[in-house]
Amino acid sequence: MKTEGCSVYQHRRADNGSIFYVGKASNQYRKDKTQNRNTRWHEIVTEANGFVSEVVIDDVDEEFSLLAEFEYIDKLKRIGVSICNLTSGGQGRSGWVPSEE
Repeated sequence: MKTEGCSVYQHRRADNGSIFYVGKASNQYRKDKTQNRNTRWHEIVTEANGFVSEVVIDDVDEEFSLLAEFEYIDKLKRIGVSICNLTSGGQGRSGWVPSEE
């Protein structure tokens, strides 16, 4: 498990600033990547003419970042924010590569 340098980030629509995705990263570049995103994420980005990424929590260990991602997604859902995450967060691990499916 990575002991430092992880972050939690959010994506906002470029057109109206609303949050539509929350993620965890083990490096500073993942937050800006468009690869390995779900279909709904790409639909939103197309509709919004882009996205803005923002780090919410920075330079923490992996365990904390996974917990924070889970808690932040849960909070957004409880207040009615519609996000396109396929999971409730907290499942990822550094170095994990998704399958083609």
